[in-house]
Amino acid sequence: MIKQLSSLFLISALLSNTPTYWTFGLENGYDSNVLRFSELEKGEADLYPEIMGGMNTFDSHVLKGSLYGKKDIFLKGNALTITGLIGLTNYSQVALKQYESYHLKVAYKLGSYKKIEYSINHLDQYYLRHYINRDISSTFLAACAFSDRDQKVGFSHPLFKRTWVNVWGGYLQRYYNAPFTEFDLDIYYGRIKLNHSIRRFGKVGFQFEQGRAHNSTFQNTARASDFDRSYSYAQFYLPLSKTKQNKWTDGIGGAIRADIRLYDAENLGDPLHAGRNHVDMKIDYWLKKSITETISIKSTVRHRWRKTDSQFEWVESLKSFNQWQVWCKIEWNMIYDQY
Repeated sequence: MIKQLSSLFLISALLSNTPTYWTFGLENGYDSNVLRFSELEKGEADLYPEIMGGMNTFDSHVLKGSLYGKKDIFLKGNALTITGLIGLTNYSQVALKQYESYHLKVAYKLGSYKKIEYSINHLDQYYLRHYINRDISSTFLAACAFSDRDQKVGFSHPLFKRTWVNVWGGYLQRYYNAPFTEFDLDIYYGRIKLNHSIRRFGKVGFQFEQGRAHNSTFQNTARASDFDRSYSYAQFYLPLSKTKQNKWTDGIGGAIRADIRLYDAENLGDPLHAGRNHVDMKIDYWLKKSITETISIKSTVRHRWRKTDSQFEWVESLKSFNQWQVWCKIEWNMIYDQY
């Protein structure tokens, strides 16, 4: 479906008589904990190297390429904006962690800070790590990956001067590869974001999301599906950006994101999920600089950590981790106008 929609975007870009804006991005990065290992698991890696899934190190260099397109089509004086993105990601130390991602959004602008939109995102075969295949063994490991299809509809509307709100409703399908289909999830969520533009400074926002993940294959697959992996979650997001033009930067910013998850599981036969919850925190810092009218560079640093609470201390140690990511992205903006 996403590939068909991407084809629709390309056709509209060629047929409409307005310019098409293209951005090619190349991102060079570093991930300190690719498999999201806890300190306990890092200590066990020498004794049980199979948990590394063929990796020789916990960290990896990462290379990403992307192509972004934007097209405006005017209908009765209002702009219908179509945007699309195709991304490829390669982890040099992890042969299994190479994946594609797609994004398409259609937005119809009705006025200042006022629009309606639909978007779809697809993440293809994202490798997590090797896990035990409990359908056949308590020791045999197999590669675990999932694919996402995230669709949402929403609108934005002004509230006060330089203040507006975004509201979305979404449906995320997260389906795992065999033999881990017992983890398949249908996730329904609602999201609201308040935005405020500060004169001669930048923008600040606050976003809240609440969702429910339904384990769609509970009791429908093999032996391991006897445990319910459904959960509820809440997410808080606070972004801040500042326009700061000097010889070093054109803008700086940061964001804090907190994800709180509570599992439904009550079966003590599934200690990894029974009575478990966690708080997953991400803090981002970034700066951007335009080199020329068409080329810009953006650098980003992210610190992520997860704190898990469980009735079992070994689960808390096993499912808590720390991760650092560093990125440097170069973008080249182009305009195609057939007239």
